[in-house]
Amino acid sequence: MDDETLLGILLRGRPATIDEAARVAHLEKGQAEVAVQRLRERGLIAGTDDALAYPPPTEWANEAVSAHTRRVRAEAEQALASIEEIVQNLPAALRAWSVGESASDPVHTLVRHGPNAAEEMLWELVGKPTDSLVAVFTDVTRLRDPSSEHAKRFSADLAELESVRVIVPAASVADPLVRERIAQYGPRGVEYRTLERPPTWFWVDGDHLALPFVWGEAVPTSVLGARHPGLANIVRAYFDELWRRAQPVGAEQHPWTSLLRLMQQGKTLEGASHELGINARTGRRRVAAAMEHYDAPTLFALGSAWTAARATDAITYED
Repeated sequence: MDDETLLGILLRGRPATIDEAARVAHLEKGQAEVAVQRLRERGLIAGTDDALAYPPPTEWANEAVSAHTRRVRAEAEQALASIEEIVQNLPAALRAWSVGESASDPVHTLVRHGPNAAEEMLWELVGKPTDSLVAVFTDVTRLRDPSSEHAKRFSADLAELESVRVIVPAASVADPLVRERIAQYGPRGVEYRTLERPPTWFWVDGDHLALPFVWGEAVPTSVLGARHPGLANIVRAYFDELWRRAQPVGAEQHPWTSLLRLMQQGKTLEGASHELGINARTGRRRVAAAMEHYDAPTLFALGSAWTAARATDAITYED
């Protein structure tokens, strides 16, 4: 008899002991003991020694999904950390490479300086942005103030594309001028998301990429550009992880949004509260308000409801 069939028999009959379970299931006691142990290890049956208890299926299902989610989050955190370490080391490696570059080198690198070097590098390497462009902006001046010729050209190029993904700082969307630019480009296929603290600026377009000369700078000053499919794929994978964590622009903002976003990334309520500069009591109040808002009886249910709401918001905004 397989475990699922036995579980169904036990849940229907609710025998109080292993002896009773053996009789109900027509098994030898030794067979019943081994099977019950397997079910206990999976969290499907409770109790100790010969006594049996039956947790509601919703409880062990929630716990099983929660355990799986924790494993996935831990794996994602490890993957992101590994990718980020590689990407962080790229500028130093490319700087050294550019010094020793020769015509036969397989990695074509460029170094440009100045406040407009990031978009100038895009035009120099690619010619014009394509629909494969992904970018992280830590300085949104080009969205906010299109007065300069560089900003006008950059904005116009982005607006002509059909599928571009851009991450901007979460605080920037509080600016009405930034929201106005996003509203203009969004319907044309430029999709924006926000992060609380983008790590630095960079962009990837096809096999081309541009990185800050010094990792972590917010405003482009000196830019390293390269054309290499392998490096581009690495940096794009890093962007994809950031994109997965980012909040769709246009989603309704609540006091608990930033807190739940950090908790979804694996941080505890206390840790997320500390990172946001609020005390744990305030964090707990915000979570309680979110649970009431989404009619969620548990943190697990809250996470599911909030994730579903974010997905709906993103679809509505893109439509």
